[in-house]
Amino acid sequence: MLEIERISCPSCGSSDIMMISKTRGICNVCESAFAVSEKEQRGNSGAEKEKSVCVIYINNEWTDEDFLKEAWKSLANEDAPDDIYNYDFSKVEIEAQAIALDIAQADLTYQASVGYDRQEPYIETEEYEVRVGDRVVKKERPVTKYKTVTDWHPTQGNYHAESKVLFEVDKGKDFDEKSFLSSAKTAAKESRIFADDEEDLYKISPAVKQQIIEGHKQNFYSAVFESLPGDFFHKKNLSVQTQKITDKQTTIYVVSEVSASINYKGKEYTKRAYPFGEMLVVGDKIPNENGLENHCKEIRASIPNMVWERIKKNTFLSIILMLLSIFVSAFIRSYLLVIPVFLASALFFAYSLLSDFKTEKLIHRQVNDECNNYAENHLARRKEKLEEKLRSLKLEDATEDGIESYGKGE
Repeated sequence: MLEIERISCPSCGSSDIMMISKTRGICNVCESAFAVSEKEQRGNSGAEKEKSVCVIYINNEWTDEDFLKEAWKSLANEDAPDDIYNYDFSKVEIEAQAIALDIAQADLTYQASVGYDRQEPYIETEEYEVRVGDRVVKKERPVTKYKTVTDWHPTQGNYHAESKVLFEVDKGKDFDEKSFLSSAKTAAKESRIFADDEEDLYKISPAVKQQIIEGHKQNFYSAVFESLPGDFFHKKNLSVQTQKITDKQTTIYVVSEVSASINYKGKEYTKRAYPFGEMLVVGDKIPNENGLENHCKEIRASIPNMVWERIKKNTFLSIILMLLSIFVSAFIRSYLLVIPVFLASALFFAYSLLSDFKTEKLIHRQVNDECNNYAENHLARRKEKLEEKLRSLKLEDATEDGIESYGKGE
């Protein structure tokens, strides 16, 4: 058996280290990967066979009741329909998973074209007017203007990159990476080198191996692409070749995934989570046409009609007065009548514009107040329904935090 002594992260100094092989460790605090020194424990007979794969067992920390409570809180956070609380989840199912974390470092060479912008002058003919006596004469003259031109230059070089790829051992990407990484980051782990009889049990399938290779290729390509100068539009024709894999380690996480389904209006919706760490619940979202977001969206969509109903009277009066002033000025030659009518129409038009502006602002404020009041009442009603459901299932004490995290979303 191997013994590793006094291991600390060279980046942050933490001793919270996860061993992923005999010679590699990952810091659980800053997630830095680094090489470690090791020695065999006294009494070992012969040198232990070097293996490039280690297994990490993550024990379950949450019960089925904990998961169900978090699943109901997840539905509340997603603003599921109000009548969802009349339904129940199915029995919690547990499925074992083996998730491969493959870390590879490689020396790469690349070729690409990198663009550099410059301002290039060009001549454009411009028309201008010149007054000659009583006439206006149009003439032309050349004007120097500038346009942006991108010059493309070939470049090549060497690059060293590290890539991390996550896949389920026998199914490919058939799991939620965000949920797994979030839960595994704070979970208690037990790691050891593969035993001989475990290598076949957690053997990575050829299809997944190929997916891992393709994942590394994509990560190496992205790393080189990001290292080149300029933005996305100033890089093209990039080709990356792997010259040498300098380090490659594979870690197998042996974990459990819990799931439960709820049948709502003839359709089944499933929630899943890893029962360790912070246990992030993911899965199907139940659509809610009467939800908070849709309700406020509908109200705000009606604002133009609400504004028009309030301002149409003034608008029509403004139009009538303007037409009247035009009629008076066209057919009546009395300044004593034309000027007052014109001034009256102009003043009413200005008043109408100001009044319309105030009306629109008032309606926007009223709609926002209505949405805020609705949201407050909606959240209070949703919390009450959630609490009632948890009490009915005797889940209110399933976790220590109660339901304080309800309503915050994920």
